[in-house]
Amino acid sequence: MEKKKIKKESWPAGIPDQLVGECKICGEHSYFDWQVGSKMWEQVVPKEHRFGIICLPCFDKMATEKGMDVGDALKIVYFCGKGKTIALKPVKEYLF
Repeated sequence: MEKKKIKKESWPAGIPDQLVGECKICGEHSYFDWQVGSKMWEQVVPKEHRFGIICLPCFDKMATEKGMDVGDALKIVYFCGKGKTIALKPVKEYLF
């Protein structure tokens, strides 16, 4: 795994930095950030919540209720730990 030590002032745009925010749907703290395309985000998330944090479980629930598959749309997941962010790339989806 590639590891990079980055100074705070040169942190790359778009990479979360210890994201610990509350989900606008359920109120739980999320230590994971994730990305889907803008089109899916707009189709799934109500307008009043689009600029807030939505945890992946809530997003998945809303998308599934609309017949949309998050597994195919999920680009990357970031775990925001103490002093580090770890990028996790989805490779398989198991359905049950």
